[in-house]
Amino acid sequence: MSEKQPAADGNESHAEEVEGTPVQRHFCSTTYVTQKQSGVFKTLLLMHKKLGVWLPPGGHVEENELPHEAALREVFEETGLRVTLDGGNEGKAMGERTLLLPPAHHLQLEEIEAGRHYHIDFIYFATAPDGAQVVDGENHGDIKWFDEHEIRAIAEKDMFGEARLNALESIWRHDKH
Repeated sequence: MSEKQPAADGNESHAEEVEGTPVQRHFCSTTYVTQKQSGVFKTLLLMHKKLGVWLPPGGHVEENELPHEAALREVFEETGLRVTLDGGNEGKAMGERTLLLPPAHHLQLEEIEAGRHYHIDFIYFATAPDGAQVVDGENHGDIKWFDEHEIRAIAEKDMFGEARLNALESIWRHDKH
């Protein structure tokens, strides 16, 4: 079922095949953006055009782009917001040739197509400036700030379980400070 293929440089590749079709794994970055509004922390979600579910801003990491850069770019492209990632937006020098990148909160492996297509998703939490206004940069049509109670009230069919948990955690992280 799974075979190692020789890479272009002659080294062994870790690419897998399922029934003759290569398994695709794409790196993505997703950001749960929180903002305090009238004393209540809310998380920004948008209705995904293809999937028809509430998700945070996110997308594929482009070639030569770092994961945290993709997170910031996707938030800006989809919402017009300039946000601050938890842990900061800039790397920290660790000697002359090493940069410690802003950490993702965690990584998720998401199965997009059964056994064939996966997203390796860097999950970030971020804060939007007070009063910053959202712009629907990619015509999602439905972008909304949700408080904890509103997130819990979203129907199960309208939000993936892990997205709900991450959205709630993004509020709880800020609410406890």
